Amino acid sequence: MTGHDNYLDMLTDQMGDFNQAIEYIKDCALSDLAGDCKLIEKIYTNPNNELCFTTNAKRSQITYHNESKERVTPSRDLFGRKLANNLQNSYLKGVNHLINTNLNSRHDPNQFLADYDLMTWNQHIYQLSDHQHQRQLLAQLHY
Repeated sequence: MTGHDNYLDMLTDQMGDFNQAIEYIKDCALSDLAGDCKLIEKIYTNPNNELCFTTNAKRSQITYHNESKERVTPSRDLFGRKLANNLQNSYLKGVNHLINTNLNSRHDPNQFLADYDLMTWNQHIYQLSDHQHQRQLLAQLHY
């Protein structure tokens, strides 16, 4: 896990189909915290159906192995920021792809989502920057 993981690309690799991955990302982005947790758990669950990061008994420390296979124990705040940043990047890439696809097809760029959904998606991307939201995200993950 890095602070620059793109879940849309990772999900496309996992599913083998970009269109399925973009639909999954869209559903998660529009489902607020529950969708964020669903996406993180899907990306970071290993073949043994366990999350690739663990916590101590008090859930005060999180440990994972980075891309160099080194064991890392960041602060909860730093870990929450990394996850939120990855979610933001992935959701931005997804919404930008859908807008560009509609523009290239000469369709109304707002028609891929209802106006309400587009506003919700964008508000959620912004909300991921909030420290309280990041803490709630960590509290709701099933690890």
